[in-house]
Amino acid sequence: MTEELENVDLASPPEEKKEEKKEEKAKEDKTLADVLAEFADAPDAPQLEAWKQTHGEVLCSGLSETELFVFRTVTRAEWTNLQAHIAQSTEQVSALEIETKIVETCVLWASPPGVDSLEKKAGTYSTLHEQILQASNFVNPAYAAQFVVKL
Repeated sequence: MTEELENVDLASPPEEKKEEKKEEKAKEDKTLADVLAEFADAPDAPQLEAWKQTHGEVLCSGLSETELFVFRTVTRAEWTNLQAHIAQSTEQVSALEIETKIVETCVLWASPPGVDSLEKKAGTYSTLHEQILQASNFVNPAYAAQFVVKL
């Protein structure tokens, strides 16, 4: 056994590891407002609270470290109205049009790189649409069944 390893106290991690954990903890302690503050035009904490008061849940999705989207859930009334418009439409409405409408209705703010990704990356609308629907409690039936408990 090396002399260095003989002097190691296994009851405590090395000093470097403690520092790394402090840095990780500091990152975890950041609020959404702290993260968003890194963007010049981002909503601040009072704006986020106002949106929560208006819309209920407000969520943030990061498709990358810079592609951030703050969004809300779709309401039952909005969903019902969308379905009624689709049913009454004289033209067929595509899934892409539905995705776009939901995303445009529910996204409250997007970082500049996020806005760019809406046009430059084919899956951005689809991914946000799925995240919005899941946050609005549209889940796979098999997944939903896991929450049922027999009394």
